[in-house]
Amino acid sequence: MNNALLTRQEILIQIFGEEKPKGSQEYGTFANLCNKNKIPFEMIDGQRLFKESNFKEIKNILLNKLDEINNKQYISVFKLSEIVEVPHSTFGAWIDNELIPGYVCGKGIMVSRIEEIKLIVKKLKAEKENILGKHSNEPHLFPCKICGKMFQAKPSKYNTNNRITCSKECSLKYRQEQKIFPGATSNESVVLTEYLRDAVYGELLGDGCLRGKKNQSKGANALFSYCTSNLEYATYLRKILLNFDPAEITHSLSAGGFDGYDGNPRFDVYHFHTPTNPTLTKIYNKFYPNSGEKIVPEDIELTPTTCLHWYIGDGFLLHGKRYFKEKPSGKLSQHIQLMTQCFDEHSIDILIAKLNQAVGIECEKFETNLNKKGRMKYIIKIPPKYFTKFLKYIGPCPVESYKYKWNIIDPTYEKYEKYIYSTGEVGKKLGISSNDVRYCSKSDWFQNSDIDATKMWSRLRFSQDGFDQFKKYFEERKLI
Repeated sequence: MNNALLTRQEILIQIFGEEKPKGSQEYGTFANLCNKNKIPFEMIDGQRLFKESNFKEIKNILLNKLDEINNKQYISVFKLSEIVEVPHSTFGAWIDNELIPGYVCGKGIMVSRIEEIKLIVKKLKAEKENILGKHSNEPHLFPCKICGKMFQAKPSKYNTNNRITCSKECSLKYRQEQKIFPGATSNESVVLTEYLRDAVYGELLGDGCLRGKKNQSKGANALFSYCTSNLEYATYLRKILLNFDPAEITHSLSAGGFDGYDGNPRFDVYHFHTPTNPTLTKIYNKFYPNSGEKIVPEDIELTPTTCLHWYIGDGFLLHGKRYFKEKPSGKLSQHIQLMTQCFDEHSIDILIAKLNQAVGIECEKFETNLNKKGRMKYIIKIPPKYFTKFLKYIGPCPVESYKYKWNIIDPTYEKYEKYIYSTGEVGKKLGISSNDVRYCSKSDWFQNSDIDATKMWSRLRFSQDGFDQFKKYFEERKLI
């Protein structure tokens, strides 16, 4: 039996007799089957490799899946773009802008609409050629809006992004005259208030990122970039970052095959970014000190604002059998989880220590799986008894669409703030076993007393006053 290892492209060449580029139906289907563990592979140095002895099995699985897809009355966007002789990226953009009819998310384009699409594409091609022809006859000299000096520049195809000033000095003056957020240019720092700093830090702990340049020493700065499927929150965050002069929010569909042949339907994506700025460069150097790998700075402060943006971006209030066992009452428990897989273990230890100190809770880290480099990934979990404390610390949700992350379905969690001692913790403090505490709680003197204790999910818990009362009763009866 041959145990030689093959790459994905080598497998595809053996099956189809030619290379299949990334974005093709065959390549995408193969990748999706690997992601779902339907094709056996080995992960070596971050690369998926396949045993030659499994070639027949892999071939049958892949071809059967392709037959299943192609028997439906849909054609992939990739194939149709080749038929109408339009670049894949351009054709995908036309679909995003709803210029191409017959597209069904997760399936492709209906075959019955192909002739109609050919006529539409012909018109779009003619319109594009007219725009390009218009610019080809224009001079490449433009007058500066400030000094009037003629300067040479490459014109925009759609006449939307042409330069209007000849130098940085004129650009800065024009922005100041037009009141376009003075201070947000690439060579002028933005005043970083505590609120703005904490918001940016929180986003960097979640879905936000800073993009730096290799030649920062030559004057290039970092910019902030954000991508989400939630338009309401993207709009809210963009308003917070107005001092950095962010670009308008753009809309697209999620990455992957245009036709969703990999079985994962595309979804809306909203993105915006700021111009480069030296203030962002200073933050970039704190969070990305080692070749662009994001870490958590040692001196970070987890303020309520920072934790709020972090929780909205990468926090989840999970519940259901998929994640948790049933409680004694038969109900399903909830759990707050912070997705921190992008950070190394040292960074997560910093976050746990800072979070426990700032909020006064005891959160924990849990292993998930190995990344491509073979490093273990971790998440942070906040136990149910600290739900209310954590959510009060970060404050109310600022947008309607994320309020479900504040929806604690079992009000029993709120009692954790008052009833802080379990029977085991009481026994430990008094030097007895938890069974002794439970035994005493069933006695007549306990039942007739006013000790502040309650049952939560069939388990007895004591408040601070309740513990003090319980200890006093014990001392009076010389039980300890």
